[in-house]
Amino acid sequence: MWAAPTTSIKRGTMTNANGDDIVAGAGFFYSYAPKGGLKLQLKNVTISNGIATSSDNKKFWYVDSTKYTVDQYDFNIDKGEISNLKTIFDVKKNEIPGLPDGMTIDTDGNLWVALFGGARVIVVNPSTGQLVRTIPIPTAHQITSVAFGGPNLDELYVTSANDEVTPEDAAKYTERGSTFRIIGLGVKGLPATDFDLSGVPPNNVNLMSTGGRYLLL
Repeated sequence: MWAAPTTSIKRGTMTNANGDDIVAGAGFFYSYAPKGGLKLQLKNVTISNGIATSSDNKKFWYVDSTKYTVDQYDFNIDKGEISNLKTIFDVKKNEIPGLPDGMTIDTDGNLWVALFGGARVIVVNPSTGQLVRTIPIPTAHQITSVAFGGPNLDELYVTSANDEVTPEDAAKYTERGSTFRIIGLGVKGLPATDFDLSGVPPNNVNLMSTGGRYLLL
């Protein structure tokens, strides 16, 4: 879930039919604003993941993990709409292992993308579409998300999973499932935007499972 500066929230869904297998293209991506309510932004989503916006709120970046891409949209913050899809980075075409997962942005406008199964975080310049940096996580390979924190927002926090690991991976990635703190990167993140849920009826923000897909209601 992500909050925009206009006090709206955006939420994607991850779908499964029987609680186990993910159903390709059966998910959605929504936004919610107290005045405008729930709005469908994207259909045919499989695994909704990383979200980021530019500091001027004109560009929006999104990860649907099984596409192996970071996608860019024009962002109309007044209308709460995204448009004009453009893929700015393709993990497979760049021969990088793993699925793109969680994502954040720094003050330079670069995107930091966690790679599930890739044992790394990559940094992408969305203006050029170029890989500018790689942060290896040698002791965990299922990297799930990234966020800047600390008093000056200059510390990178990286989360990882421990899901269905083979004996070989268990021996190699001994800190899988851990959260890592990385300092000395020379960059800072953007401050988070607060969203006040106190005036929102509870049934408007619950996630409910129905028919193998999740809906934000």
